[in-house]
Amino acid sequence: MIEELIITRDKLVTYLKKFWWLLLLCFIIGGIVLGIGVYSSGNSSEKTISYEQEIIPVKVNKNSMQNITISNIVGNCTTFLNVEEVQKEINDLLESQDEVAITDWEGISLEVLGNSSLFGIKIMGEQAVVKAQIDAIVTVLNEKMEHYGQEVELVMVGDLKNYVEVEQNRAVLLKDIVIFLAIILCGLICIYLLMVFDRHISSPSEINAVLGKEAILQISINDIKLLEEWSKILNKKERTVLLFGDGTEKVQKKLETLRMNNIHITTFEKYGETLIKEAAVKIYLVIKSMETEKGELNTILQLNKLYDKQFDGWVYLKL
Repeated sequence: MIEELIITRDKLVTYLKKFWWLLLLCFIIGGIVLGIGVYSSGNSSEKTISYEQEIIPVKVNKNSMQNITISNIVGNCTTFLNVEEVQKEINDLLESQDEVAITDWEGISLEVLGNSSLFGIKIMGEQAVVKAQIDAIVTVLNEKMEHYGQEVELVMVGDLKNYVEVEQNRAVLLKDIVIFLAIILCGLICIYLLMVFDRHISSPSEINAVLGKEAILQISINDIKLLEEWSKILNKKERTVLLFGDGTEKVQKKLETLRMNNIHITTFEKYGETLIKEAAVKIYLVIKSMETEKGELNTILQLNKLYDKQFDGWVYLKL
């Protein structure tokens, strides 16, 4: 009896071949969803506008022997800006001028500009607001430089330079990729469920497990030349019955045109009648993948038992 589920490579390949369109459909749907996501992600990209003011440190006392480097100055300025008292002084100055106070101190960056003696102060925000904030920062930093004996003055050079940074919404893009993979996975799960609950014979191992015999031939349904040659060989020997399962009508008609008098071709529906009328010496089963139900084959096996017959071999027609 064919009852248990046997999952083999042949069975898996058979279902993938038969339901390839389901995977293709999932791939197309997933691709559309992914494309829409990428497009919307591109449109929803966040633009960050920041402004930078170039600063040049100028020695107050040209005769001073104090060694001042641009990197040291930037480091000192960064240290000052991390001190709460200095931050409060800058914001107090801004508020006294009716300007917007600085809240995101971590968003302020100071960096040396290439190999020059300049460094830049960069802040995100509106141009007028950033201009006032940088003026306040430079004013307070100059006071601190003087207070702590740094013989240097910070002088602003030129106008503000704006920078526009586009940040891709990677979280949205990652979500769309996950959805795409999930849709493909759903297609594979559907095929697996079909494989579990489908009652059709879909692999040679299912027949081999019942009959205990290897297939004489495993050939494609679209290339039956070997089956024709094998049938001609049988025709030269003893009386033979070829029992064809469902979906093999074209193969049956092809063999019938060969006019083999020593071979009787029959189907599952007429098998009982054939056993009564035909005094066959050999009986061979021909099954097409994904066409014959397991219940139908079980019925045939019961008929063999009733008439004390057995199959002498079988042929498997692959998709």
